Amino acid sequence: MRGLWIVVAGLVAVASVTIGSGVAAAARVETKGSASSCLNLIKNYQKTSSAASTINPNNPKSFQAAFKAAAKEIRSLASNGPSSLRPAFKHLASAYDKFAKLDFSNPASLTQLTQFATTYAADLAKIAQYFAKQCNFTIPTAPTTAPGTP
Repeated sequence: MRGLWIVVAGLVAVASVTIGSGVAAAARVETKGSASSCLNLIKNYQKTSSAASTINPNNPKSFQAAFKAAAKEIRSLASNGPSSLRPAFKHLASAYDKFAKLDFSNPASLTQLTQFATTYAADLAKIAQYFAKQCNFTIPTAPTTAPGTP
């Protein structure tokens, strides 16, 4: 049962801040320079989702490695991304750094993951709004309930 909670919590946390593959929606941007910067921004942001593919549900340390890799990518965006998004990326990177230090084999540590959505909602909304307005790209949202719940 503990393994199931680890899997569910990890997937919800990673999915809540990552996006799916595909950048075709960003292609309809007016100027060449902004199209290029949007494509690069989206590709770099999507690298955080590739960290989720390394998760092994039977190995709690794989969650830590995924969060560490995602934090690295988000820190890069905080340094090189649009200036209006840098504070949001820095805030998210600090959260990922904290999650990388959690012991996911301990169910008590999972409560910190449940607070993620409320604590970082403003940052996630700011990023999603920028992508929608500036890049014509919609960031898919994570499900609000775990699979199998009504």
